[in-house]
Parts: sequence; structure tokens; C-alpha cells
Amino acid sequence: MLWDVDVSVVTVTELWNPLSQVGVMMNELKESDREARRGFRSFVMRHPWPPFLVVCGILGIAGYRLGVTLALWYQPGGSGVVGVLWSLPVAALVGLAWGRVVPWSRHPELMKRCLMSLGAVGLLLASCAPESKFLPYPYVDTCFAPGFDRYSFERLHPGMSTAEVEALTGAPRFRHPPTWGYQLAGNPDLVWVYSTDHCSWFGDYAWRSYQVGFRNGAVVVVSTAWRYD
Repeated sequence: MLWDVDVSVVTVTELWNPLSQVGVMMNELKESDREARRGFRSFVMRHPWPPFLVVCGILGIAGYRLGVTLALWYQPGGSGVVGVLWSLPVAALVGLAWGRVVPWSRHPELMKRCLMSLGAVGLLLASCAPESKFLPYPYVDTCFAPGFDRYSFERLHPGMSTAEVEALTGAPRFRHPPTWGYQLAGNPDLVWVYSTDHCSWFGDYAWRSYQVGFRNGAVVVVSTAWRYD
């Protein structure tokens, strides 16, 4: 009976030793993790620039991708360049918040002013970037025909006569053969142009093209498109 008890004690001891070793290893891993965190925090405190630049790079790439996506969806502000410019004020806000958590080691007040200036310049350029949509009013560089109404233009459809089109949308700015200007689908023999470029006095921006193509006196194509030229 005593022999059986001794065996039991030895067996429990043999089982406990590996478990205690696992506990020691877990404690060592936790301590190593704490050391790594302290080391990273210490690195960021000493060198705040590299992580901030990485964040700025990520924001720039995200802004570019978002701008391209909006351009594919024909949305105002749809441009990769404009997307990057919009990321500048976001990066400036991140930098200001970053400076409150991890104070800039050199010239913190100068850094704060630089970030605020960067955000203001990015916001201004994003709103007024050449050959992009002027976000406050995307049609600022589009010259329309007298009395033209965009919503009436949307009611045009193939098969309408020239008289019906003019009664609905008014006279066009120009009438020209299909070989002049942007080429339209449908093989028209006459194109009516309701809008042109260069209407803004303070910059050159994207503009909205409105055209109607006729063949044998009937509408074959109604075209609307943003032009970046």
C-alpha cells in the first residue's frame, strides 16, 4: 500500500514539472512582449517621424485609390490627384493628434504651424486643382447655351426630331459636322453642342459636355460626359 502511494506521488510530480515549465515559458513570453512594447514605445518617443511618415503614406495611397474610384463612378472630386490632395488635411489632423500623444522632439510649435499650413494648402488645392472638378461647384468651367436646363436635357431620347429637341432644350451653342470635336457613337451626320469649356475666370477645371447627335433629322445619340481638358 505504501509502495502504491509513493508511485502516485512520483507520478503527480512528473506531471507537475512540465506544467510548471509551461507556466514559466508563458511568463517569459509575456515579459518579452512587455519588453517589445516598451521598446517600440521608446523608439516612437525618440523617433516620432518614421511612424508618422508611414501613416501619411498609407493615407496618400488610400486617397489616391478613393479618388480613382470616384472618377470611375463619375462623382465630383473623382481624381487620383485630388484624392491625394484631400489626404493632406487628414494627415495634418493626424499629425496634430500625434503631437499630443507623442510630443515632437524638436520645435513642437513650429511643427504644429507647419501641419496646420499643410492642411490648409491641401484643402485649398483639393478644391481648386486644375483640370479636376471644382468641388464647391463642379460646373464652374462649363459654358451653357442660353436658357439651357440640365434636367430638360435628361428628357431627350433617340428618335426625337430637331424641332422637338429645340422646343425642349432650346437652341444649341454650336451646330457642327460629326468630324469636329469629340466623336459620338451612332454615326450622326450633325451634332448639336450645348456646352463648352473655359467659362471660369479664375482657373481651368473639368467641364460637363452636353451633345446631341442627329442622323437624317432624328436623334441617334444623347451624350453627357465630364471632360478633363
